[in-house]
Amino acid sequence: MPDVDERTIRTRLTHPGYELFILGISFLSLANLVVLVLAMDPEVDQVVSIVDGLLCIIFMIDFGWRLATAPDRREYMRWGWADFLGSLPAPWLRLFRLVHVTFAVRLLNTAGGRRVVRQMLRERAETAIFFVFFVAIVVLELSAAFVLVAERSAPNANIKTGGESLWWAWVSVTTVGYGDFYPVTSWGRIIGSVLLGVGIGLVTTITGFLATKLVPQRDHAPRVEEALVEATDEAQDDRRPPQSA
Repeated sequence: MPDVDERTIRTRLTHPGYELFILGISFLSLANLVVLVLAMDPEVDQVVSIVDGLLCIIFMIDFGWRLATAPDRREYMRWGWADFLGSLPAPWLRLFRLVHVTFAVRLLNTAGGRRVVRQMLRERAETAIFFVFFVAIVVLELSAAFVLVAERSAPNANIKTGGESLWWAWVSVTTVGYGDFYPVTSWGRIIGSVLLGVGIGLVTTITGFLATKLVPQRDHAPRVEEALVEATDEAQDDRRPPQSA
């Protein structure tokens, strides 16, 4: 594991929202491992396993990005092998994410809370979208698991398997809502309402982020100054006495 020096802090905290996002899903992946060990429900295990497989894809992309952008790839691989093993789709290999978690916590502690917050404020749009993505993943998994428990034993229930509950959660959080699966119990509808609220927030945040990045930011200051000059000239003209013929 590399030392947390000033160069490492500057490099890793260029995008603090992304670092916190990876740290968050690392904790989520470790929590999923505990659920897989302790849970006695095969359908809930199916939900957790599918979500954990999606997290593995994110971890693999993260490992490839860090390896490609590392100033010294050989130096990075001295501890980056743990990132690689932690991204493989095998539950017990997820324990290698502890190496990344330990390093990230050391990095944040060394950098200090004020510095991290200042950098996050500079990157408000990126931080917001990574935060919403993390919340969406957590709510997606929890909603799928909870609605499955609430619905499958109810009369006329149509959400009875882990795959069905995840599909319902996905189309709900993306605000598509095909209507092929829907909750019939009170608790299921409460969970669905929360999920729809998160979906609306996700769409709104993505729309705002794209607007910030794609719409060119124009400097309106010159136009304001020109308008003030023109208004001043017109006022001075109005105060001048009319010239006699």
